[in-house]
Amino acid sequence: LAGNYRERSIKRRDFEKRAYVMIEKFMYEKIIIDDMLPAQVNIISGSNLNYMPHHWHRSIEVNYLIESDTHVYLNGKEYILGDDSLILINSGDIHMIRPASPRYIKVVSLIISYDFLKERFPEIDYCQFSLDYCSEKEAELKRLLKNLYELFSEKSDPFYIWRGNALIYQIIYLLLRYYCVKKNNPAQFQKTEKYKERFKIIIEYINERHKEDLTLEAVAQFYGLSREHLSRNFKKYVGMTFRDYLDSIRLNYAYNALLNTDFSVLEIALNSGFSDERAFTRCFKKSYGITPAQYRKNIKNL
Repeated sequence: LAGNYRERSIKRRDFEKRAYVMIEKFMYEKIIIDDMLPAQVNIISGSNLNYMPHHWHRSIEVNYLIESDTHVYLNGKEYILGDDSLILINSGDIHMIRPASPRYIKVVSLIISYDFLKERFPEIDYCQFSLDYCSEKEAELKRLLKNLYELFSEKSDPFYIWRGNALIYQIIYLLLRYYCVKKNNPAQFQKTEKYKERFKIIIEYINERHKEDLTLEAVAQFYGLSREHLSRNFKKYVGMTFRDYLDSIRLNYAYNALLNTDFSVLEIALNSGFSDERAFTRCFKKSYGITPAQYRKNIKNL
């Protein structure tokens, strides 16, 4: 038993070292910022919205769902948002955003460079942003983001980069002036961040092995944790149970394959880690209300 425990500990340390090296490939989304802009502007439109599994980045992310039905998982909580909704994601927040229905969507995602903010506002390390802090400025924030969507959708203005910079600086001003709040209880914050870091590694482990026959017991044993401890805290920091998260990762790969390949539903199910077509269909129907085959047909008819 002692020998097996030491072996698991060595394997766990080795994996954690590799996870930190490989984290950009899986959990950590590396944000590439245009030299002409202090932020990345992503315009998302159409009926085929690909999504990433739970991930994080240092940048500040603001999303305006102009038209969209969306599931949002953010730091252990789930939100279901519709048209005309805002989502703000702080640096290091563990999050996932995925479509809730096969409808036409219009979304603008503004990802602001953390280094850019820190260089001009060093106090950023001690602050976070909250949309609840100043609801009276929400209409103005939405207006600026919608203007950004229209500007970068068309890019017809030869000077759109300059106009884009003006809009982005106005948005940053609103965030810093009206939505920036100091982090309360630094000691508690550091403790929370410590647990978040642990679960970033555990999530990475699951993401990398989602096609395997993973169990809660096996993952807990690998990390030297009790099944109960992992189960309780997984729900707290990820926002869903271990089984639901594993299914969501498999569903992510299956969803993209369903829309972007000609593989059969059975092939997609097996290639994504589901035990069979029935398990995939059950999981898919739970999230989207219809079968994968019907969803694929509806998308083609849009």
